[in-house]
Amino acid sequence: MSWPLADGNYTHVYFHNGGYYLSAITLGTICQRFPYLFRLSKHLAVDPALIVGLHRNQASQLVVVLEVGDRRQEVDIPRRRVREVKQLLRGLGV
Repeated sequence: MSWPLADGNYTHVYFHNGGYYLSAITLGTICQRFPYLFRLSKHLAVDPALIVGLHRNQASQLVVVLEVGDRRQEVDIPRRRVREVKQLLRGLGV
């Protein structure tokens, strides 16, 4: 599993191979079942192996860079999660 994305009581689950599944399980429950997932925000968790970098945008908000397949995606991190995300990234050596 690459990253689940919450949508109310449903979760859109995206896989490393490009597959997709819509689940009636909440993001919180998925994160409990798959403890390797790291919660970046209220709506998004990711496999830490996808995180390749971070930077601050023009508004000084922390942005995590994910490499999903052959493309990169940037995710803005909410202020209340910045400390937790930085600690994870230090542990990963990013």
